[in-house]
Amino acid sequence: MKLSSSTPAKTGERGSATLILFVLLSIMLILVAVNGRALLRLHHQIKFVEEKQVQRLNPPSAGTNSIPAKSHE
Repeated sequence: MKLSSSTPAKTGERGSATLILFVLLSIMLILVAVNGRALLRLHHQIKFVEEKQVQRLNPPSAGTNSIPAKSHE
C-alpha cells in the first residue's frame, strides 16, 4: 500500500505553526509592556512613600513655633 505525499498538509501545518508562534510572541510582548508600566508605577509609589517617611522622620526646622525641650541637669 503506497501512501501519497502530503505536501499540501505540511504547508498548512507550517502556516498554523507560524501563526501560533506569532500569537504567542504577541502575548509575550504585551505582558512585557504591561509589566514595565506596572514597575514604573511601583517605582513612583515607592518614591512617594520614601518622601513621606523622610518628612515624617526629619526633625522640625528651627523656624517653627515649637517649644524646645528642657533638659534635666
